[in-house]
Amino acid sequence: MASRRQVVVDDESDDSDNETQPDQGVSPSQGQAREAVAPRIKPVSRPRTMEVAPSTESLAKPTNTSSQPRSQSQAPKGSSHPKLNSLLSGSGKRTLIKAGSIRMSAQGAPAGVAGLQRGNSRAMSVEPEADAGEEVSDLAPAGGAGEGGRGEGPKAEPLKRAAVGRTAKRHDAGTMERLERETLGGRLWFGPCQTGNTDLPEELPTSFRTVDEYITAFEALLFEEAREGIRGEWAVRASMGRSYESDITDVEDLGSGWTGVRVQTRRSPDEMPRPGDVVVLTLGRPPQHNPLSFVTGGSDGNGRGNKRQRLDNGSAAPTASEDNQAACPPGQAIAAAIVRAAKRSGELTLGLFTVCGAHRNDTTAICRSVVTAMRHSPKGWFLVPVGAQITSQREYVALHKAGTSPLLRAMLAPSELEEAAAVASTPESTSAAWPPEAQRPFVDHLRKTYDFSQLLAIERCAAHLSQRGEGKNVVPWALIQGPPGTGKTHTVLGILNVWHLVHFQRYYESLVEQLTPSDEPTTGHRNLVHEITAQMMSAFERSLPGLVPKPRILVCAPSNAAADELLQRVMNAGFIDGNGNVYRPSVVRVGSEDAPMAERARAVWVDFLMSQYLDMPPAEHGARLQQCQGEVLKLSREIGQLQQGLQEASEAELPHHARVLAHKHEARDKAILHLTRLQEVHAVVNRHPGANLRQVRDSLEVSFVAEAEMVFTTLSSTGRKVFERGTCGRFHTVLIDEAAQSSEIAALQPLTFGCKRLVLVGDPQQLPATVKSIVAQRLQLQRSLFERLQMGAPSSASMLSVQYRMHPSIREFPSRYFYGGRLQDGASVVALPAEVFYEASLLKPYVVFDVARGVEARRGASTSLTNQAEADLAAALFLEL
Repeated sequence: MASRRQVVVDDESDDSDNETQPDQGVSPSQGQAREAVAPRIKPVSRPRTMEVAPSTESLAKPTNTSSQPRSQSQAPKGSSHPKLNSLLSGSGKRTLIKAGSIRMSAQGAPAGVAGLQRGNSRAMSVEPEADAGEEVSDLAPAGGAGEGGRGEGPKAEPLKRAAVGRTAKRHDAGTMERLERETLGGRLWFGPCQTGNTDLPEELPTSFRTVDEYITAFEALLFEEAREGIRGEWAVRASMGRSYESDITDVEDLGSGWTGVRVQTRRSPDEMPRPGDVVVLTLGRPPQHNPLSFVTGGSDGNGRGNKRQRLDNGSAAPTASEDNQAACPPGQAIAAAIVRAAKRSGELTLGLFTVCGAHRNDTTAICRSVVTAMRHSPKGWFLVPVGAQITSQREYVALHKAGTSPLLRAMLAPSELEEAAAVASTPESTSAAWPPEAQRPFVDHLRKTYDFSQLLAIERCAAHLSQRGEGKNVVPWALIQGPPGTGKTHTVLGILNVWHLVHFQRYYESLVEQLTPSDEPTTGHRNLVHEITAQMMSAFERSLPGLVPKPRILVCAPSNAAADELLQRVMNAGFIDGNGNVYRPSVVRVGSEDAPMAERARAVWVDFLMSQYLDMPPAEHGARLQQCQGEVLKLSREIGQLQQGLQEASEAELPHHARVLAHKHEARDKAILHLTRLQEVHAVVNRHPGANLRQVRDSLEVSFVAEAEMVFTTLSSTGRKVFERGTCGRFHTVLIDEAAQSSEIAALQPLTFGCKRLVLVGDPQQLPATVKSIVAQRLQLQRSLFERLQMGAPSSASMLSVQYRMHPSIREFPSRYFYGGRLQDGASVVALPAEVFYEASLLKPYVVFDVARGVEARRGASTSLTNQAEADLAAALFLEL
């Protein structure tokens, strides 16, 4: 395997090349005339103003481009985490609601959703998803709950009132309990609660002084977006009629604003919400037509409602204290809750937090009325399941982990690195930083395959692999802007090829160096080959002395489709090694079972790879186990023989013998890994009593992700548990595709694994991130990390400037208006003959139609907009062809 990736071997290299090539290697730019330089983009408010970099001699002669002149003018421009007891403090006994039983804990603070040990008031960082098999919490179903907490427990006892004392101030930043309080509280529904809180920033800065300032600014917007997500999902499901009549069977004050509620719902067992899901309870059935107006009295739920909540018939919801004995009429109470436990009988144990920060001490506030309504009107409630809030939870965890990232600290104030970025972007700097492991004929392949702006982007990203050291002024990120049709995905393939080739070559050369006998006395010297042999039956993870790690590259995108597109390109085209030969790197795809993956991507999906072992018939498993054991022993004997030959080889023969030995080591390493996996599944495959399927699956998952050289996944899926186990979550090199289509918080998720080198690929002039909250949109939550870094350090961005998709007439307007006239037409586009239908005035390449009578509308429960008049026009134009 290693020989495929091997660069030019010293004793076989061409002397003429050695005389002309400098020690640092041959970059694609050396000896090439640079007629057009990918522009540095200086972003301002939309539309962007583009600055033109001066023409210099560098990368490569532009190929497949027209002679079009390049203008320099500026353009206009539920707590699903494992610990479910709340972090609470105060006095008195602690009452814990448990499905089927109530127990009083030791003396301590009243507990709700994330409790700590008695006497410990510090915050607990909690993960957003729990592994099956772990103890979920005191609120988990009791007695045969089974996976997911759906089992039947003992007969439920009545909830008992707990003595609640004064709550002490808690430092709970970063806990799931805080996320739940902020998203479930009164600001979710009530206008006075929304206007009474002032934690939202006036604007989202582009530069931050400290990590705390950064987290505080984004945290408030994350809460706002999470609330809007709950409101919107509730409205969609209510409009589909997915509301279920339910009765309140018990209500318990847990203290610190938390309320435990037991609900009996009329729903089939298979449709029951899972622990950690969010549900919404309303007194009265919400209408299927415009449910949000039913709740907010004409407000859109984005903080623009009336001063009082208004429900059906336009009546104002009453304020109430805990002592208020009047029941609320149907339709005048609403609350979101976290499912703590679920029984197949239809009984749910919920955690409510209805109080907002503005009304923490106001017992007559509107946000407190719903608890009173539940106590005095237990009948007539309707429950709408909203689902798990995994995305919000993962982004919240990533935001608070970001403080540990050295990369984030460099990105707080990107303008401070603009000068360094300008220096690093010069042709001299990029050429000097080209990694020496990537030489000819690999460089020749790059020059033949990529145009000049694509080569500049690849060169910029390859500079991250420079071994010149990491000073304080080194820019640890690179931005690649890819306008439509400029070959963005094609360029990413080249970037990943260089990264993988260089990383693997460094690993391989370090292995060869370790295997080559030194001139030092061998007495007492530890022989690496013997050490490997002794460790060949060890666990998946090995640490060999002096060995450079294999490539570990994390490739992410906001969507499954974008991640799969990159993965399929790598799988289909492969990479080019140092000798110009094709090879295919070790890749895996991480994602949930419900993720819409491409068929090609599923072949390397971790769950599919695990099934290849777990679903193996016992007879086949036994045969493969025996065969693999024999293969490992055979390779070990060959390694022993090669080791002996290496000790006796002459100095001239050493490089060849060491490389052969390294190749055998690689082959045996794979065989050992396969053998260990077969041994891992032995008990499960043979159905031994006591075999732990969950533990075996976890071990297999870790082995595939930890051993993969490249991992492809979505931004959200980097929050999965597997990335926290072993070495699975160690990625110093990260690439995010379609980075301009994700919010900055979403882009933080893959950066929490020790990222030191980051490439963001995207185009801020195209679609931004999807943000549902009007408030969050106004405060620029949809602004991507790509865009903020580009605004602060425009020299860190390279733009792909040759397009191969659009007719020149179509390209002209976006090039002039959005890209400062920088886009050029590829030769393949210019050479296309004119179509016959261009003669018709309505069918010319670029025509704008004003469909004045078109009206946007939604059909049924769909959230997508349609415009029938525009659709009719498009169909008529098609028929005209």
